[in-house]
Amino acid sequence: MWISSMERALTILQVSLYHPTSGLVAFAKVPLQLQHDTSRLLVGRGQDTHIQLQLPQLSRHHLSLEPYLEKGSNLLAFCLKVLSRKSCVWVNGLPLRYLEQVPLSAVNRISFSGIQMLTDSMNKARPDFEASCEEPH
Repeated sequence: MWISSMERALTILQVSLYHPTSGLVAFAKVPLQLQHDTSRLLVGRGQDTHIQLQLPQLSRHHLSLEPYLEKGSNLLAFCLKVLSRKSCVWVNGLPLRYLEQVPLSAVNRISFSGIQMLTDSMNKARPDFEASCEEPH
């Protein structure tokens, strides 16, 4: 396959969500697929979030997934930043508090307010950036 110099890398961030008691109600306003630019993806219960979760214990802006370029790479990587003052977010077993952030691996297990979130990032040569969210199975 030939890739022209006009193409950029496409990063797909697959997000799977699970909550043990709320079922699909908590995820009613989560888009199944979302094309997004390179600005941060907001997760929370606020109307202006990209991944809006219907759980009262969440902050309006609970956390963000922030894309960045690592030096020497044209592929996007992500870090997770905690935006909630009232609760802890666990990333691969590491507890994070307000304004703390951590770079994400290719696959991550994230826990907050009873929600289990699994992220999986894939990089391909294409001209767009895309985030897709899946409902639990």
